Amino acid sequence: MNIKKNDPLGLITQSDGTLLITTRITGEQVQTTKELNVDNINTLNYLFRCLIGSYIAGYTLIKIKSSKTIPPFVRTAVRKFTQMTIGQEVVEETSTYIAVKDLLNPVEMPFNSTIQRMYVIVKSMHEDAISALKNRDKILAEDILSRDNDVDRLHWLVARQHNIVSRNVNLAKKMGVTIEMAENYFLISKAIESIGDHAVRIVKNIPDFTDKKVDKKIIDTIASASNLALEISIKV
Repeated sequence: MNIKKNDPLGLITQSDGTLLITTRITGEQVQTTKELNVDNINTLNYLFRCLIGSYIAGYTLIKIKSSKTIPPFVRTAVRKFTQMTIGQEVVEETSTYIAVKDLLNPVEMPFNSTIQRMYVIVKSMHEDAISALKNRDKILAEDILSRDNDVDRLHWLVARQHNIVSRNVNLAKKMGVTIEMAENYFLISKAIESIGDHAVRIVKNIPDFTDKKVDKKIIDTIASASNLALEISIKV
């Protein structure tokens, strides 16, 4: 751990009664850097997934480098990444280099608030999906698809913060959570995000019913199953 004479150390009491000895006594997020060389990357989707993976892993600075002029698809992927994530901003940019920095303080986005917001969005998505199915409402269906992006952004944030606090117990304490609580929040977030995906699947099938006559009993059965699903879903 490279601990030297006179270095400050912290002693933190854990929930099981043990003591944690750590050099991280400030409770601040550790600054970490991820470098991506795009010379051998030729697809937007692959680069976007690399950026999302780096974000979820908890890197605070992502450097995108190239030995030549950065191609347009890279800038498109970076722009999409900053729009689809929370707290990520381009802080430096040249013809061969882009730096994306995390400007969000994890303490400002507590797990519980994020989960509650996810639940409210997903619940409305599910209810509106059934309404759109009943009324063959294409406009409402498109709105539900846009809300799914919001759910993904929040789920990625929970996954990111889960990874960050699992490596920094002091920060977890500052956020008012334990490692076990962070793990539970992540699992709940994953379940809620999955419910949102099911609402999207319902919506994507609506065009197939738009110009066809469907027995009302079938729609009523689907609506009944939807109500039951909402009754037994996670209550936040």
